[in-house]
Amino acid sequence: MGFMDVRMLLIEALRNRRYEYEEREDLEEKNLLAANRVTPGFVIQLLWRCSGPEYESRKHHLYPHLLYHVFKPVLDGERWYVKAYLVSTRAVFISVHR
Repeated sequence: MGFMDVRMLLIEALRNRRYEYEEREDLEEKNLLAANRVTPGFVIQLLWRCSGPEYESRKHHLYPHLLYHVFKPVLDGERWYVKAYLVSTRAVFISVHR
């Protein structure tokens, strides 16, 4: 799966409310979606703004059989960071922050 495929799957998961969050200690700072400080629509906007060079994928450090996807779009002069992985038709968001 490439950049455009992953981006579309994450957008579809957000639109259809098929997403969850990975637990972490610094959730309030590092996952603004989980903290209800940004909306799913805002994250969709970030994903649409992202271009291929602003995307990468890596093996998850806790679950090496999973790839996580990192999007680093710029919106209004600020670099954002969206990190998520897919499990079946669900998205799991690890990070959404500036």
